[in-house]
Amino acid sequence: SLMVRLGVHWIAGAVLIVIVRGAIQAAERGPYQQDQSALLEGVGEIRIDPGAVPGPLCVVGDKAFPVVLGRSGSSFQPVVAAGQWGAGRVIAFGHTAAFWTEEALSHAETRRFLANCLSWAGRNATPLNVAVYRMPNLASFLRNDEELRRHQIRIMDWSQLNPAFFPQTHVLIVNSHDLSPAAGSLVSDFVRGGGGLLVGGLGWGWLQLNPGKSLQKDFPGNLLLSEMGILWADGYLERTTREGFATSPLPGREHHALEAARLLASGQREREDLPDSVIEQASQTVALAVTVIPSDHPIRRLVSTTKTPSPYIVVPTPKWPIRKSDTVARAMLQLQVREALQAEGTAVKAHPAAATFPGQVPLNANTVHKS
Repeated sequence: SLMVRLGVHWIAGAVLIVIVRGAIQAAERGPYQQDQSALLEGVGEIRIDPGAVPGPLCVVGDKAFPVVLGRSGSSFQPVVAAGQWGAGRVIAFGHTAAFWTEEALSHAETRRFLANCLSWAGRNATPLNVAVYRMPNLASFLRNDEELRRHQIRIMDWSQLNPAFFPQTHVLIVNSHDLSPAAGSLVSDFVRGGGGLLVGGLGWGWLQLNPGKSLQKDFPGNLLLSEMGILWADGYLERTTREGFATSPLPGREHHALEAARLLASGQREREDLPDSVIEQASQTVALAVTVIPSDHPIRRLVSTTKTPSPYIVVPTPKWPIRKSDTVARAMLQLQVREALQAEGTAVKAHPAAATFPGQVPLNANTVHKS
């Protein structure tokens, strides 16, 4: 900051500092920026099927990263995410098929995005052998696409997963809702062994069709990708363009749940140059992830042990209120409340702030059991 102030008197120096700071902020997007750019090369907008309502993804793994964002209220959440898993590569989509219908793929940039995904997942193998599992209409459309032919991408239509064919296959395209535990295990082995995977899923849609079950413990997509660090969450995402999603700006640390939790848990000095909007986005990103991550995930430890403004937990009182400007404390309180709401049965406890408002329960109060 001293150098920036000095730059006011030395214009060239000020310009230099702006450039350097810009480079630092870009670097903070993570080591995955090159992969993001490869997936989005030549793509300014990704259109989806007109009637589709995608849901959000949570990026919680060190080797995973957000690719495309959708709007969620006042914040943004990933609608496409990708990453490394063992020796393989994965791209996950926040809908079962909205990105792959014939109407969506009639848009040139959406087709280009799909071709980029296949090439990236298949590590640019030529020719590239792609198997489409239980989506015959998609397989037929892709087989007849001239651009894919030009890229020497060969399409196979699979009604079942046969490991005997895996050695000749570079990339699988699947709808996670179609994966039984046995099929999920085959897909996992294929990817970790070096295969590529494009996988769709829809948290809110699956929950409607599976009452009493949870995304965290039962959803096939989360059972498949939990290890690599991409999870489907509940909720809807709005488009960022009239017909789909803009590909710029690229998602940053605040859209990666694990990175966002680390950002919130960092010291005041590391956060002082960050805009309030980044802190707020980071808190929204982590708050959503808390609803689907395992109980032992590192994000929970980061959320519960951050020492701002008091050790372990944020307690607003009349003497020490949390003001609108206290962005980190507000974010942490939101996360701690959200985490508390995930507790089950007798694990639910009163927040320490309840002692101030609405106040302690009188010692002589009668206990009432009621359904």
